[in-house]
Amino acid sequence: MRRWIGRLRNRFFPRPQGGQAIIIVALAFITLLLFVGLTTDAALIYVSYNRLRRAVDAASVSAVNQYREGRTIDDMYNAVLETLQIQLPGLENARVYWCDYNRNLDDPTDLGPPLTDLLGQTFYPHIPRDDTVHLQNDPTGGETLCASPLDPPRKHVRVMAWLPVRLVFLRLVGRDQITLWAQSEAEAAVLQMVILIDTSESMAYGVDENGDGIVTEQEDPDACPPYASAYPRTAHGRQFYTFYECIKACSTEGWCSPFEDVRSAAWEFAARMRDQVDWVGVYHLDKTPVLTQSVDIATCTVTSGTETITKTVYMTITPSSGVVIPLTTTRQAVLDAIANNDLLHVYVKPAKWEFDPDCDYTPTNPWSDNYYKWTSTNIGGGLREAVAELVNNGNREIGIWVIVLLSDGAANATDVAADENGWYTCPSGPPPAGGYVCPVPGSDGRDERWFSPRCRDPELPDGTTDVLTTTVSRHCPSDESCDRPWYTNLGDVYLPDCYDADDYARDAADLAAAEQITVFTIGFGRLVTNARRGRADAGERLLRYIADVTDDGNNETAPCGSDFYWSSEPDPMPPPGTDCGNYYYAPDPAHLEDVFEAIASRIFSRISR
Repeated sequence: MRRWIGRLRNRFFPRPQGGQAIIIVALAFITLLLFVGLTTDAALIYVSYNRLRRAVDAASVSAVNQYREGRTIDDMYNAVLETLQIQLPGLENARVYWCDYNRNLDDPTDLGPPLTDLLGQTFYPHIPRDDTVHLQNDPTGGETLCASPLDPPRKHVRVMAWLPVRLVFLRLVGRDQITLWAQSEAEAAVLQMVILIDTSESMAYGVDENGDGIVTEQEDPDACPPYASAYPRTAHGRQFYTFYECIKACSTEGWCSPFEDVRSAAWEFAARMRDQVDWVGVYHLDKTPVLTQSVDIATCTVTSGTETITKTVYMTITPSSGVVIPLTTTRQAVLDAIANNDLLHVYVKPAKWEFDPDCDYTPTNPWSDNYYKWTSTNIGGGLREAVAELVNNGNREIGIWVIVLLSDGAANATDVAADENGWYTCPSGPPPAGGYVCPVPGSDGRDERWFSPRCRDPELPDGTTDVLTTTVSRHCPSDESCDRPWYTNLGDVYLPDCYDADDYARDAADLAAAEQITVFTIGFGRLVTNARRGRADAGERLLRYIADVTDDGNNETAPCGSDFYWSSEPDPMPPPGTDCGNYYYAPDPAHLEDVFEAIASRIFSRISR
């Protein structure tokens, strides 16, 4: 019976077998290894793809930074390969494609010159405007990159790259590696830019190399200094006996110094822009712009025998905008306009005898006695015209708005030729029959038209009894405008009668900032930081202010320290004659090319996809 029961137990309740457990454990271990292996390979692919994406993004930016005149698709491709090979050891291949608007849309054989990639294969990187003829150049479809024939050109670049990744687990099953592919598109900003050049008379005074205030013939053989002691002198290989003869000749014939160096640097700068893509216009400022025509009155002496009489001379001031060439995408037209001396030259104040031939020439003080004393650095008017050109003719949807302003001194003129007080080239003057009341009523009664620095607050004390501010003043043009907190220095009182040419230029800068226009300013020459009349650095203070307020639209940031006007804790102000933010200082013509190159490199790019 016991034996029979044991048999039944063995049949219905068998003993556990150790082999089954081993098999289960082995299968679990293999599954774990499979999971770890796949996870490792997936992690390698994920990390490698992220590296590839970042490198391709960087390469597309490097390529698009080459998207300017004089740079070819070979330069773009070299920039792409350099960036990728630094960031991606083991890079297998890379290609670059760009929008080439020089291709013939009607000719399917116009594929452009080919390039050879890292695998030795030939490809055509030139993608024209979106069409159905040349799509073989674009492996992902031309409609994703270039504008249509009816749209304004844009600066698009596409970069493709291939990166092999060695696998860890899948190599056990015969898959040693996988090749990852990524692409990125970048778009350089289409420039819509106005180059605004100071053409005031001081652009013919020459280069004072040693800074002693005297330009000798040895220092600058093409200079026309404005002081009587400089004449007679030899300039441009000819003898001149008066300042007027010299500056009239250099302006008419196109050899004024340092202006011709400015012209050359501006030409080279404009030549960097991409033809048929970038929009460039050129304006100048001096006495121009002028909004309203008026007739000004001056006096001159007339000698008849032994008798000398004083005669009234009527001098017409005509409206003008300062335009040299409006915005255009035709690069050659811009270059031709800059080179054309009839369109762009140094301004010469009219001599009194041009309006009345009986007027005498006074050799002792040629600059002030023989020409009407209107001033000729209308920075505010020039900015107003440049802003209007961009607002009226630009297209913000496809580009960035930029003004590049070059000036060699402080503002001392405005747009309005005359106002109700009989003031010419200056804004608000003294109340009728009230004398000059700026900056403090009852100070000295001077007329800004006749006393230096002319049409601008003197800024620095002239004597112990003269109560003047020792900082660059900022005043509002009217009582209605004085509710704007940035108009005056912190703690200063509102004095509308003190509104001057410098204030007007700052108002024009505020207008540019309101339109989100970036303004790069160039202080050219020693007079920017060391003027002989008024505040020595009034020119640089103004140009730094313009650069600061148009920098990024944020008044909290002021790289040049101009926020001392509105901030109780202003940023540090850099030393005179140093670059800061969007302001550049060029003490002489030798520095101009570097300054323009630095500005060109600051025009940013952006990744679009």
